Amino acid sequence: MDRIRLIYIDRMKGLAILIVVLAHVYLISLDMRESLVFRFCSSFEIPLFMFVSGFVAYFSTTDMEQQQINRKFLKRFLSYVCPAFIISYCTTAYNYLFFGGRTPDLLNVLIGGAWYLKALAIFVCIHALLLKCKNLIWELLFIIIVEVLFLLGWKTSPFLLRFLCLEHCFFFFPFFMIGYYFRRYGLIEKLKSQNWIFTIALIGYICLLNADIEIRALSSLSERLVRPLFAILAITYLFASRESEDSRFERWLNNIGKRTLDIYVYHGILVLGTYSIVDMSFLKDNTIMLNNPWMILIIASLITLMLTYIAIWIGYIVRKSGLLTKVIYGQFFK
Repeated sequence: MDRIRLIYIDRMKGLAILIVVLAHVYLISLDMRESLVFRFCSSFEIPLFMFVSGFVAYFSTTDMEQQQINRKFLKRFLSYVCPAFIISYCTTAYNYLFFGGRTPDLLNVLIGGAWYLKALAIFVCIHALLLKCKNLIWELLFIIIVEVLFLLGWKTSPFLLRFLCLEHCFFFFPFFMIGYYFRRYGLIEKLKSQNWIFTIALIGYICLLNADIEIRALSSLSERLVRPLFAILAITYLFASRESEDSRFERWLNNIGKRTLDIYVYHGILVLGTYSIVDMSFLKDNTIMLNNPWMILIIASLITLMLTYIAIWIGYIVRKSGLLTKVIYGQFFK
């Protein structure tokens, strides 16, 4: 199972990255964070992506020497941390040179970076330490300690909060580890055989999507953990149950899913470009458009597809250069 590429996981990755781009189009390009579509996307997009990232992060070390394990972790760490900072620098320069942004502050540039990729780089380090634990109980204790450290760093150090994106790490590390253990213990196969879990997850997600919970702690627990977990279970069941099925749409999602890194790395600059170059505020202010959210969704979806394919194309061009591939993607050795 460890060495087999699971098609439905690539399909889930494709769906997740498209929802991420669509959410950013609504948030940045259209400035419509209050829309139902954005609320729907943001209710599970990153947790789903973290779940899938944790799922693909697991690998068996049974037949591997320690040197091979260390090399694998180093490759993964570089593949996340290099694009996280390189693209951040490019985005800063892009804003400054072409759109009159303020003079970049050196410290802010140095500690910046794409938070999602930085978080994954941190999780790679944690994964490497997790292998030192002797059994599942010690692993769970270690995970709890890590979560406490994330929380303490987030609340006590503004520098660490930003440099290590500790708030994001605190909220999304559990989903990464859930994906990790789903792969490790083959829980998706068990999920597929339990239709009642899918039913509860689907109904639970729908009920919590617009639930108005007055108790703040319960509301936060619902939004941050329970609701996205319901969405993940429902989506995973749907995709895994069609593992042996095929359709044109699923093949398309599969192809998109194999290029998620390129899409994530470059789509941010492209979204900023649509915001800076093209004034799309008329979509938000136009009375006709406001009364026709489906039209806005169609336009946003077309923008999403355009930016997705441009990002894939940029990645294709960049990867033709051996030097750029090493610098941007951290592929310094095989």
